[in-house]
Amino acid sequence: MKHVSYSQYNVFTSCPFHWKLVYIDGNRIPSASIHLIFGSALHRVLQEYLDTFYKKTSGDADSLDINSMLLTYMLDELESYKKHGLEDATNPGELKEYYMDGVKILNWFKKHRGDYFNKKGYELLGYELPLDVNLPNGAKFVGKLDMVIKDKTRKKVRIIDFKKSYRGWNDNAKKDPVKRGQLQLYKAFWSEVNNVSLENIDVEFMILKQKVNEASEYPSARRRVQIFEPPSSEITLKKIKKQFLEFVNCVIKDGEYVDQEYKATPSVDNCKWCPFRDRKDVCAYGE
Repeated sequence: MKHVSYSQYNVFTSCPFHWKLVYIDGNRIPSASIHLIFGSALHRVLQEYLDTFYKKTSGDADSLDINSMLLTYMLDELESYKKHGLEDATNPGELKEYYMDGVKILNWFKKHRGDYFNKKGYELLGYELPLDVNLPNGAKFVGKLDMVIKDKTRKKVRIIDFKKSYRGWNDNAKKDPVKRGQLQLYKAFWSEVNNVSLENIDVEFMILKQKVNEASEYPSARRRVQIFEPPSSEITLKKIKKQFLEFVNCVIKDGEYVDQEYKATPSVDNCKWCPFRDRKDVCAYGE
């Protein structure tokens, strides 16, 4: 049985040939950047803070030294990359800048926590929750949900995905079908696996802004957290699920990946962050 994830679908949607290079040909190029280091560490701190908030008390959560935790986790992430030969993932100046940005995000979040998270009547179902779904052709979808909270009064579930962003999502980002499709698919699969009505599932991206205009006269421009709830009507979810299953049907048969011709779709945007853009020995199409 082959596992498929939303990140695989994301890669395939961008460039099917890129997907083939990784998942069929086995060309896995380890990569690291300050964005990965910072994003992973920030996720861990927020998840542990909120876990303490829900399972203990708000005082216990606020007593956590979240700034020190962030630095520790960033250094942990950096060290793990160095062990894989990725010593150039960042530099001291960049690491310091991102750490100070993270401190601003966390302190702002802590001060405004009540705008986003309440404890009375709510239950934390978990963070990094696995979502496994059996699919056609001997495939299984695997995913992890950043955080899931249950409203015990209204019997509703709130699925949250944390996203680190430099200045937040603009309208183009919000309209990006691949960006919004992640939570749309998660909602469809959560409903299916847990036998929960779609109307009782809310999904939202909690976008953490690294940079804000602190001098702006508009409060929204100074906020470190941006909430985006992607459209998730039944029709919309059927569409994204259909598209995802078309991807599965294309790449998996009888529990195995299909080794066939996969089209390359080179473009400035597609190739900009591709790990194979300078590997002419495996990809001759890069822009």
